[in-house]
Amino acid sequence: MKRAAPGVYYRTVTKRKHGVRHDRRFYIRHSPYGKQIDEPIGLASDGWTVARVQGELSRLQEAKRTGCICTAAADGGGTMGPL
Repeated sequence: MKRAAPGVYYRTVTKRKHGVRHDRRFYIRHSPYGKQIDEPIGLASDGWTVARVQGELSRLQEAKRTGCICTAAADGGGTMGPL
């Protein structure tokens, strides 16, 4: 995986095209329960950009600070609930 930004990584998907380039699948690396995980977020062809993925990561980090259990979702919503 290549690093696009702090906590944001991507892999090139050679079987899919996004315009002329190969598609990219974005991942975030975070530790919601003390264990570091790589969570897939979405594809560039579905509208995901580095800035949008960073926003999702910020939302998850804020949820961790406030005590909500939160998971990322490819539709941009995610699920949240109290600890």
